[in-house]
Amino acid sequence: MILMTKPFYCDLDETGVLKVSGPDAKKLLQGQLTINIETLCENGQLGAHCNPQGRVISLFYLFLWQNDYYLLMPKDVIAKAMQALKKYAVFYKTNLCDASEEFCIIGYRGDDLPLSSAIQLTYGKSKILLDSASQKASFLLKVEPELVALDVWKYATIIDGIPTVYLATSELFLPHEINLPDLHAVNFDKGCYTGQEIIARMHYKGKLKTHLYHAKTTSSLKPGLRLKPNGSIVEACQLDYNNYYALIITDEASANDNQLQVEETQALLTLIR
Repeated sequence: MILMTKPFYCDLDETGVLKVSGPDAKKLLQGQLTINIETLCENGQLGAHCNPQGRVISLFYLFLWQNDYYLLMPKDVIAKAMQALKKYAVFYKTNLCDASEEFCIIGYRGDDLPLSSAIQLTYGKSKILLDSASQKASFLLKVEPELVALDVWKYATIIDGIPTVYLATSELFLPHEINLPDLHAVNFDKGCYTGQEIIARMHYKGKLKTHLYHAKTTSSLKPGLRLKPNGSIVEACQLDYNNYYALIITDEASANDNQLQVEETQALLTLIR
């Protein structure tokens, strides 16, 4: 596996922001999200919104800024995430909007952070920096040591074991399948929220059939592709011409056999132990 030894920045232009504001914003989110809003970390926290069947509609990094809540997630899933929350928001004094155009969003990987920003979030072993969109050009001019392609950032999240949920994979995964409890993205003591009964039953009484694994192949991959004999692609990136890495879910038997194939392309995947 490639080692992430050098610090770098990345322009996270595929990442957007859903803003939740108003006097009842906390009440709305507390009753819907898998994390406890009352104990939200200062540097933000990974969390999810699930459907009544316990499957993840959206996975995001939630933070509080200037008395409003912001959910950082892929741009392509924001409309669906907003629609899902609006079903419940009608009972609260709150407002939801896509605030992606308000922010410049930059990822950083390294021990020391050379540049500062209005908002700094801890994201696994990395940082996410947010500032005004108007500051993006000047911010990128200051970037040192290196500005890398988005796939390098995705590779860093893959080796950290941090999943991403896109529109193509929305409502496909249970939180346990993508390791959300271990990532502190599910709170089992906060009380009821949508999907809570099924998620809690899996945690306390269920037997999880699929798990997260790292894999590599020489053919193109994308999230949502199905695997044979069992599983699917959660996240994928390309690091060079024929070097692809992925975060996948599959069952233990298939992982031990290490004979996984992409249904669409028949490409063989090798698990990285």
